[in-house]
Amino acid sequence: MIERVADLNRFLLAIKLLREKNQNADKKAVEYHFKSIVIEGRIPDFELIVVFSEQLEFVRRRKNQLKLTTSGELFLELNPEETYDLSEQQKRFILRKCFLDGPLHKQTRLCLKEFAFSSSKGTYRWSETDSSPLKSESWVSEHLYQIGFLKGGKDWLEVKSKYTSTAYDFINTAKGWTEEQQQEYFKEKKELGDIAEEIILNYERNRISKLGHKPEAACVRKISKTNVSAGYDIESFDGKSKSMIFDRFIEVKGSGKATVRFIWSTNEIEVAKKVGEKYWIYFQGGIDKKNKKAKNKPLLFQNPVQTVMKDSMFTKAENGILVTAPIAGEINS
Repeated sequence: MIERVADLNRFLLAIKLLREKNQNADKKAVEYHFKSIVIEGRIPDFELIVVFSEQLEFVRRRKNQLKLTTSGELFLELNPEETYDLSEQQKRFILRKCFLDGPLHKQTRLCLKEFAFSSSKGTYRWSETDSSPLKSESWVSEHLYQIGFLKGGKDWLEVKSKYTSTAYDFINTAKGWTEEQQQEYFKEKKELGDIAEEIILNYERNRISKLGHKPEAACVRKISKTNVSAGYDIESFDGKSKSMIFDRFIEVKGSGKATVRFIWSTNEIEVAKKVGEKYWIYFQGGIDKKNKKAKNKPLLFQNPVQTVMKDSMFTKAENGILVTAPIAGEINS
């Protein structure tokens, strides 16, 4: 496989420069131009770059002609200065388009298979001393390093903290799923979330009613469908409210498992920082999707910026937090 992902720019720019009106470029002419550019004393293997570009679906080869695909054109648009280094936009694009969702999906999954979540680092990590050997070829981790998904040293690698949530979703998606299976997975995930919100909505109304504040209980509302960027799902009250102004903002997290495990997004964290003591996370574990019930009572976390992010019981990352803890709500009687 190619040594440097950035060599894609050298190759694709040569096609762009030499293509004719029919958008095709002569392979021999592209090869000559490609090899005439020496960077850091290197001339990459031309045939390898052609094969790799085809694998990424950036280039289509027909006999002795090369043509940029729509994805290849877009990749170049993300490098407006036409440099031979990868732009940050190109790195993000190729990560999602090729490594996580596209033709290198299986290789990426094989690479990350031996990574484990490190509570001390707050992200997924692999090391020669503490982990099983990587099952993937070395070029996969090297490419992921070059495009900014991984960082590491001589004998260790870890997912950069800004991609922890991305890695969580990727690692927890079943291997080899078809598009239909993936859609079913996300449908199920959404169903669990919807069930959790309904359970918590009723829980909250009952909580306030038991305090003797029926008007407030009746006004508790779910806003997750009408204001998706709010950073929380339910608007409620601590108790009696003279002005009937909402003063409890609840982000609902749900899981079929009883113990705490959820993703807390960057947007939700920013909202929580602004709202402070009025922001709550209600974790509803033990959801029975078939019967739309839960065997566990919800766990309530007030001001989670303080209680979750600063509690050593929880594992977490800096950007887009994966929260896990060996705790569960009481069993419903």
